[in-house]
Amino acid sequence: MINTNEILAKGIVPDGIIRMGIRSRLAGVLAPFEKLNCEQRQAKIMQHIAELKASPLAIATDEANQQHYELPTRFLRKF
Repeated sequence: MINTNEILAKGIVPDGIIRMGIRSRLAGVLAPFEKLNCEQRQAKIMQHIAELKASPLAIATDEANQQHYELPTRFLRKF
């Protein structure tokens, strides 16, 4: 099975392809909203916002920290 995260982490996928994937995924997320009337859609959106606010700000922080430590000091000094 193809691990999308590993492929993206290698930096070999062009930005245009990544954007197409993001748009496709967002379209799938938003598709159920299209079938709702205005009030139902607003209620679902507000529910989604509430869920986002209740979720953690960051996930997988240990993995992110590990990736940052893999960067050479020379790279970080440029920033």
